[in-house]
Amino acid sequence: MTRMSKTSRRRFAKSLAAAGAIAPLAVSDLLAQTPPASPAPVVTPPPAAEPAPEFSRFGKALTEMVRANYGEHLSEAEIDKLHTDFQRFAPYVERFRKFPLVNADEPDFTFASLVERW
Repeated sequence: MTRMSKTSRRRFAKSLAAAGAIAPLAVSDLLAQTPPASPAPVVTPPPAAEPAPEFSRFGKALTEMVRANYGEHLSEAEIDKLHTDFQRFAPYVERFRKFPLVNADEPDFTFASLVERW
């Protein structure tokens, strides 16, 4: 039968305090022995000129739909702002539309009301 040594709480606390005091010194000695490696300078290519924005048919169609439905309530500046937004987000919409889905694919989340209906 092996016998476990009895360590008092006080002795254990002293050993933890000593280890906590010695650890930063050991780390600083290790860091002093190995010089830090200097990273190679990163050369970034100059930014290319942005291409002229393409006007997608989808963005134009959305703008015309808003103009037809709500044109009487919007100023021309507001419609132009909407047109710019539609054009900016049209590539993302096109990318979503091209993603292949089958009828069995489920959404990432489903909504379930916590309220029970009669």
